[in-house]
Amino acid sequence: MQNTIHSNKKIRFRGSGYGKTASVSFSYHELDLMETWNELADQSFLSKSGVFKKFLRTEGKKLKDTRLLEKSVK
Repeated sequence: MQNTIHSNKKIRFRGSGYGKTASVSFSYHELDLMETWNELADQSFLSKSGVFKKFLRTEGKKLKDTRLLEKSVK
């Protein structure tokens, strides 16, 4: 008996796949950050979520390095 092959395209675009979503809100006085975010996405040829994930990865690596440094000093 053959298994049916399902397309992942529908799942990705509906947002009902296995990942999670989170929204980001900006106060009125911080709306310029949204413009900066859009510019960074355009310059790096990434989506806005790609820019944000890249930022989180670099900051996560810094945090991990800081924790290792603190652990080695103790």
